Order: sequence, then structure tokens, then C-alpha cells
Amino acid sequence: MMLLSCTNAEISELIVVAAPRTLGELRKRYHQKLGPVLKTEIAMVMSGHSVDDLR
Repeated sequence: MMLLSCTNAEISELIVVAAPRTLGELRKRYHQKLGPVLKTEIAMVMSGHSVDDLR
């Protein structure tokens, strides 16, 4: 679904925030067409953080 949104120009910039191990697994599965919209990746363990901390 994300790939379809990116190729249809529904998403122009994407920031991925995930735990380091999860981020590593996601990287293995990124499609080539995701590259132009992927602006940054943040390796962050988010458990224990409130919604306000994440903003």
C-alpha cells in the first residue's frame, strides 16, 4: 500500500521511525521506487515514550 501511495504521488516525503532491529528488516524490503520519497530513517526504541515525547 505504501509503494502504491508513493508511486501515485500521494506521498511526497517519507520519514521512517522504528526500532533499530526493525529498521534493519524494513531496509531489506524497501522497493526501489520508495527511494525518491524516503527522506530519512530514525532508529529509535519508542516503548515507554508518551505521544508528546514523540512529537
